[in-house]
Amino acid sequence: MKKRLFSLLLALLLCVGALPLSAAAHPFSDVKRGDWYNEAVEYVYDEVIFGGTGNGRFSPNSAMTRAQLVQVLANNTSNYARVSISTPFRDVKSGWSYDVVLWAYDNELVSGTSVNRFSHDSNLTRADLVTLLYQYSKLSGAPLPIRNALENRTYAPRTGACY
Repeated sequence: MKKRLFSLLLALLLCVGALPLSAAAHPFSDVKRGDWYNEAVEYVYDEVIFGGTGNGRFSPNSAMTRAQLVQVLANNTSNYARVSISTPFRDVKSGWSYDVVLWAYDNELVSGTSVNRFSHDSNLTRADLVTLLYQYSKLSGAPLPIRNALENRTYAPRTGACY
């Protein structure tokens, strides 16, 4: 009887051990286990890179805004600290993005879309993305191998190709 109970208990433990440790590794109702991007969402959530868009949503099919990318960069900065400067942007006076936009502005990661407008809720453009990532890599001291490679190439104006 003891052997049978032990065997049953061992089999049960093996079955339970094969199950995931939690029902969901992230709290987002709009990202399902079978989604091709689920593992990436779990990673960015676990690493506190992305926190979602609110109300238990990740919004994987929505465009990213300028303020959201600035928040992601702040989340990845070990020495991020609130700054106490006055904002030059009339459209950034309060709310969740206020502190990170001021931090990014103070660290010369961003400028506005005009002299007094940041456009924090505007969709991120490729130009915004490239500029922010480039400025962030300079701020963080990350190497810029692409710049070094491009500086050693010749640009062909007619084809737009580097060789």
